[in-house]
Amino acid sequence: GGGRWLFILLFFFDAAATTEIYPLSLHDALPICSVTFGIYLFVWKRHRMKVLNSWLGRQKHSFWKWLLLSLLSCGLYTLYHEYKTGRDINEIQRRMGWPEDRGLGILSLLASLFGAGLLSVVLQQEAINKFYTSPEIRS
Repeated sequence: GGGRWLFILLFFFDAAATTEIYPLSLHDALPICSVTFGIYLFVWKRHRMKVLNSWLGRQKHSFWKWLLLSLLSCGLYTLYHEYKTGRDINEIQRRMGWPEDRGLGILSLLASLFGAGLLSVVLQQEAINKFYTSPEIRS
């Protein structure tokens, strides 16, 4: 019954957990999201949180906290979290002396508010991937 699905879901998230922090290719992630009917978005979200925590140097983002508070608030916490994620990306960009994607927090919030949450995810992932491809990192 329902317990089996919970076990499968928890196994899926534990199996997807890795200690390696790496950029995520949008060319890979977007088709996977389509094929899995959006379920992969949860794995993607969890990975982005781990990456941001690593770059911030602290445990600021928690997948399970996000999931629980989003469910309890009927999605309102997700709007706040998208805004905060954009702001945290800006914090990392400032700290590293990289060009800042100004307005990313507000843009993420507005995209999520108007039903374009995937756009928010893509914009944030694009900014995060720049952390790994920036010429300043290679030198």
